[in-house]
Amino acid sequence: MKRMEIPCSKEPMILKDIDTIPEPPKGGVTIKAAFCGICHSDVHMFDDEFDIGGGIFLKTQDINPNVEYPIVLGHEISGTVHAIGEEADNTDLKVGDRVIVYPWLGCSDCGLCDGEQANFCCGQSNYIGCSGPNGGYSEYMKVTNPKYVLKLPDNIPLDIAAMLPCSALTGYNAVSKVKPTIERFINAKGKATLLVIGAGGLGLWCLQTAKAVLPEGTRIIISDISQPKLENALAHGADDTVLWDPSFSKEDIINKTKEKGSDGSIQAVIDFVNSAATSSRAMGVLSKGGTIAMVGLFGGSLEISLPLFAFLLQQIHGVFVGSLDQLKELVQLASNTKLKPPEISHVKLEEVPEMLAKLRRGEITGRTLVKF
Repeated sequence: MKRMEIPCSKEPMILKDIDTIPEPPKGGVTIKAAFCGICHSDVHMFDDEFDIGGGIFLKTQDINPNVEYPIVLGHEISGTVHAIGEEADNTDLKVGDRVIVYPWLGCSDCGLCDGEQANFCCGQSNYIGCSGPNGGYSEYMKVTNPKYVLKLPDNIPLDIAAMLPCSALTGYNAVSKVKPTIERFINAKGKATLLVIGAGGLGLWCLQTAKAVLPEGTRIIISDISQPKLENALAHGADDTVLWDPSFSKEDIINKTKEKGSDGSIQAVIDFVNSAATSSRAMGVLSKGGTIAMVGLFGGSLEISLPLFAFLLQQIHGVFVGSLDQLKELVQLASNTKLKPPEISHVKLEEVPEMLAKLRRGEITGRTLVKF
């Protein structure tokens, strides 16, 4: 098999030919990859530098001290079951099943992991294709517990399916955080507005799940610094857009955005950028009783000059991917609802380093996936 690996911290990736296909672990499975998404968090892993704000930078080994090089990245994985290990009794998987992999594994030895909340595990992270086992930049990979391998309905294409456990799941989780607030305003006033900050791949997935699960009367607007991305958001079903041109003042941006909302304000915000500037604007447009879901990862800081009383009237949620149960819900939603994903392009495994460089420079529109 072939795999793209990082031989050591900050060293260039190498495409390797491996003589043997990994045997399934005891009680686990081996997956033959069909597609693997190239995610922006892979750039942080490749650079071995995570800016968490306040001048603090973490390395991969700070996240998982037991990580060993070479590392094989890639956590958005779809494919087929290649082999099932001995004592894998708690599964109905069969060889050849079309599947996706839930990669957000924790210590596997606590109540959160046992309760399908591994993404909230406070122990050692073992994210497949990140800080843990080898991921999807490989033709075959192992999954220790089959409960993290989900069968796919026949009507979900494998390339779209690969994006469900990360980008789509993160957007779905963010929508779930703001949904009660939207419903409350819809019940009281018959209308509400959701602002999604960022019209990239995550923002477009969020738009699709929001349209599918939020009640009638919800208006969804998208903000971005790129007019072409905003036009793309309209093509994907946004009700309106607002350009957050860097040359505009904060006050102008807040006023232009509030004009797009219900009754001159925004009832909920999902921020996929999470810079100091976007978080401040989000607070500026939010109505009394509104909710913000903060999603963007790494770097920056949140500085809010507000009386503490304001937090009795508004809510702020942090969002990090989603749970295994939420992924099961999302698979069903994708099967029952025609979700329009971001534009998808397919590349070969050997093109991964070039694609990561383009991601770092912001040159990729939509989502790029390795096709095996």
